Amino acid sequence: MTEQNKELSFKLKQKEDLGAFMEALDFFRSDNELDYKVYFDLKICLEEVIINVFKHGRSKNNDALEVDVKLTRDDAQSIVAAIADNATPFNIVEMGGAVDFQATLEDRPIGGVGIHLVKNLSDKLEYEELKGGNKVIIHKRLSI
Repeated sequence: MTEQNKELSFKLKQKEDLGAFMEALDFFRSDNELDYKVYFDLKICLEEVIINVFKHGRSKNNDALEVDVKLTRDDAQSIVAAIADNATPFNIVEMGGAVDFQATLEDRPIGGVGIHLVKNLSDKLEYEELKGGNKVIIHKRLSI
């Protein structure tokens, strides 16, 4: 494996950039020969975090929202995805409790399923409040 395919950096300036990012992510999967289950879990996590920024995030001073994503194959064992944005603080690690999947859709509160997915599909989830934004770090082991 060459050094050049161990990393993917991508900037999203609007929700509509998600399609181009997913295409780049697919090339990253192919270049790194990721197991499809690992890739699928990582893809869901990234999509949930990015969409939530554009859907629910607000920037200070009404600046346009931006999301920077950097994926790194840190060693032979895992992929680390760092998602940084310029939205107001939102600590995904501390948010959301267990989702009651036994309750009917009408009885469930709106929201929380995406955070539940991210927490359960990642192997490790970290949050860092940045000056003027947030950083979510998702770790995904390569072996299932």
